[in-house]
Amino acid sequence: MKILPVRLLVLLLVAVPLSGCAVTQSAIHSAGKAPPLCQVQTNQESALVLWGTAWRTDQKEMKLREEKASQAITQFFGSRPCYAKTTLLRKLAGHEPLTLSDIEIIDFASTLPDHYNKIILLRVEELGPLLIFYLSPILWEGGSEAVVRVRVLDVNSGSLESDVNMHRRNTGAFVLRGTKRLEEDLEAALGQVFFGTIK
Repeated sequence: MKILPVRLLVLLLVAVPLSGCAVTQSAIHSAGKAPPLCQVQTNQESALVLWGTAWRTDQKEMKLREEKASQAITQFFGSRPCYAKTTLLRKLAGHEPLTLSDIEIIDFASTLPDHYNKIILLRVEELGPLLIFYLSPILWEGGSEAVVRVRVLDVNSGSLESDVNMHRRNTGAFVLRGTKRLEEDLEAALGQVFFGTIK
C-alpha cells in the first residue's frame, strides 16, 4: 500500500471542496391553503407584509442575518409581483409583529390609511451557512439553510388563511459557503412558498 506524504494528503483535502456539488432539499408543512400561495399573478388584492426574526439563543451574527433577511424580503416582494399592492413593515407602532396576536394585528391594519385584503406574517427562524462533520469517507458536508414560517391572515373574515413552515437546505459533500449568499437562500425559500419555484 502506497502511503501519501503528509503534505500531499493535505493538498488533496484542500482541493476536494472545489469539486463539491450542492443539492437543494425542502421540507414544507402547511395548514389551510397550501403552497404555492400566489397562484394568480394578476391578483388585484393588496397585502401588508410584517416580518420578524426568532433566532435560537446561541445564534451568531444576528445583526448580519437580520440585514440579509431584510434585503431578501424587500427584494422578493419588490420584484415578484403577487399582489396589486404590497407594503412592508418591520415594526407596528414600535412593537415586534411576532409578539402581537392576530386580532391585534388586524385591528392595527384597520387604522392605516390604505385598506389591505391580506396580512402576511413572516417569521425568519434560521438563515446561515451549514457545516456538518461525519466519521465516514465523506469527511464533511456544507452549504446553507433557511427556515421561515409564513402565515396569511384574511382581513375581511379575520381568519387564518394559510400557515406554512418552510425548511430549505442547499448542501453537498465538501461544499463550503459563507454569508454572502444568505439573501438568495431566503428569496429562494419564499419563492417556493409563494410561487412553487425551486432553485
